[in-house]
Amino acid sequence: MIGAISYAQNEPNGNIGRHGIDISGMKAPKPHMAEVTEPQAYYTVSTATLSIELDPVYYSQYTIILQSDYASLDYIVTSPVVNIPVGSLDSVVDIYIESDDCGCYYGTLNQSAYGNTY
Repeated sequence: MIGAISYAQNEPNGNIGRHGIDISGMKAPKPHMAEVTEPQAYYTVSTATLSIELDPVYYSQYTIILQSDYASLDYIVTSPVVNIPVGSLDSVVDIYIESDDCGCYYGTLNQSAYGNTY
C-alpha cells in the first residue's frame, strides 16, 4: 500500500519557495544492503524545478520516473542530486524512485498547490 503524501512548509534554511515533498517507501531495501539513506524531494516554485537527493553512495542504483496525464519521463541517475524542470508537465506529477536493491519510493507533486499553473 502506498503511504500518504503531504507537503512541508518552506525549508528552514531560508530557501523561500522551496517546499519538501513527502516520498513514501513502497518497497524496503534488500536486507544485505548497508544502511541506505531515504530519498528527499523538494520543489522550487520560482524555477518549477523538482530536486531529488539520493543516498551519496548508492545513487547510481536508482531510476526516477515522472508521470503526468500526458507525459512519462525516465531519468537515469548520474549524481546524488538530480534537478528536473517540471514546469512543462501537468500540474500533478507522480514521482517514482525505483531500485532493485535500494528500495522503491513514491510521491506526488501538485504544482498548483503552490500557486503555479504551469
